[in-house]
Amino acid sequence: MQQYDLENGYLLIRAEKKLFAAYQTLYSNADTNLFYDWQMRLSDTLWSDNGFFLVHNNQKLGGAILHKNEVLFPFLIPPFCDRAMFYRQIQRALLMWRDPDSTELFVRNGLDADVEILLTLGYQRTARSRRGMIRPTDHYDVCLPAGFYEKPVSVEQSAAIANLLNQAYKGGINEQVFGPLTEADIQADIERLMATNTSDVSSLVYDAKTNLLVGACLAGVDPETVNCFAGIGQVGVLPQVQNRGLGIYMILKALSKAYYYSPAMCLFVTVGNPAESLYRHLGFIPGPCFTQMRFQLA
Repeated sequence: MQQYDLENGYLLIRAEKKLFAAYQTLYSNADTNLFYDWQMRLSDTLWSDNGFFLVHNNQKLGGAILHKNEVLFPFLIPPFCDRAMFYRQIQRALLMWRDPDSTELFVRNGLDADVEILLTLGYQRTARSRRGMIRPTDHYDVCLPAGFYEKPVSVEQSAAIANLLNQAYKGGINEQVFGPLTEADIQADIERLMATNTSDVSSLVYDAKTNLLVGACLAGVDPETVNCFAGIGQVGVLPQVQNRGLGIYMILKALSKAYYYSPAMCLFVTVGNPAESLYRHLGFIPGPCFTQMRFQLA
């Protein structure tokens, strides 16, 4: 059993993979991907041989995967609750083991409880916090608002959809965090939905007077989705036709169509995006927030 001395009696002990996976799954209490699946939660960490327990006086206090200059899947083990001490010791280990050419340390998918502590230790956010949201699929009797019509989603529409969504997201959090979407991004999304024959969950909405594409919702079942959960990947409406019920219509339609394929619908949202209030209004419940953090070495 490999162990490494840190300071003041703290040790890092390399963990057996299955034991580490069980501890991390239970004590992180953070199903950030909304798997709702024990085996998939375990598989989050089974890929790595670098799971470690932080130990003091023969008592496990917490653990994390330490991979080069990164901390992944951190957790504390009750009754230990000193998150600042935990991260100080983990950072000490990273400083000893990091690639000498690296000038940065990272905490991947840090939880909300960690952010303020990491900021006091000199870390900075590399992106806005995000969270998953989920709700059951169900039957809804929905009608497209007057003055609009629909067409099926197709790969040939990828450029037009990307242009629409970039206009819908312009100046908002999505644009700030992810930058503009490309035709290739949208084409890949549509092809994944077509691979499961669930592209009918999506919507393309056009203005009846101008024949202009004014709303899009890319939704369905991704081939790699756990538990066959459906998902909404993109949804947006042009600014000039917002507040006319198109967003609500497209999401309720997605929930109704997805009912025949999946028990639940997931999506991910950047914290602070006004769309989150709409998702909550439509019955989506939030999962835990997660954030990427970076420490710049002198």
